[in-house]
Amino acid sequence: MVLSAKGQVLKNEPAQPGIYEMTIAAPEIAEQAMPGQFVMVRPIYRSFEPFLNRPFGISDIDTVKGTINILYIVVGKGTDLMSEMQQGDDVFLIGPVGNGFTMVSKGKRAALVAGGMGIAPLLPLAKTLQEKGITAYGLMGASKGAALVGTDNWQENGVQVQIATDDGSAGQKGFVTALLEDLLSKEKIDFIYCCGPTPMMARTVEIAEKYGVPIEVSLEKRMGCGIGVCMGCICKLKQADGSVKQYRVCYDGPVFRGEEVVFDD
Repeated sequence: MVLSAKGQVLKNEPAQPGIYEMTIAAPEIAEQAMPGQFVMVRPIYRSFEPFLNRPFGISDIDTVKGTINILYIVVGKGTDLMSEMQQGDDVFLIGPVGNGFTMVSKGKRAALVAGGMGIAPLLPLAKTLQEKGITAYGLMGASKGAALVGTDNWQENGVQVQIATDDGSAGQKGFVTALLEDLLSKEKIDFIYCCGPTPMMARTVEIAEKYGVPIEVSLEKRMGCGIGVCMGCICKLKQADGSVKQYRVCYDGPVFRGEEVVFDD
């Protein structure tokens, strides 16, 4: 069930320069949220400035404390307002929205492939995989070491982490997809979860298909309403008969089977 709720900011701190992590008290949303779902956020409660809510993947779920976390980069007016929020401030939320990841069964081995801020929905997933006794490999790609977030969280949840950066300032120099291909050539992986820039996800799906590994991707799109009404976040999926149909990322996703997604549109 999608809820409209007033949350309260408990923490709002930089995780890296220009990247913030916000902890929000929202017990009803935390109780229902699943890894892969997201929330629509309005930084000023009962305000229409900015006019549209902003979608953010849920990066942590704590049902005991009744909190959720989000990660965000300060890139415009909405996120600039968010970065100025203090403990105790109210925030308007719609969520949890969308469909989450499919859980693999106990004893399986999963790879989490993240590009930049795409790590956000893969953080609560790592916690759930650990709870279910599933071995997880975390492959993280970023432009530089100073843009890395969330890998410490992965390690705390038992994920075996490898890092690739474009400039080589952390981990291996190059793309995260090279880490995935190397992993699949050495280890038996039963399932892949992926989120990040579109070209990275497209290449990850190609590699998954090459090795015959099922994959789910979490798509990122600009959204208006976030609940499937405005049709502003359309993606295209391949059908069994070879045709292509349009789907809403917010309502039908954001998680889809990788082989179904049309990336080169």
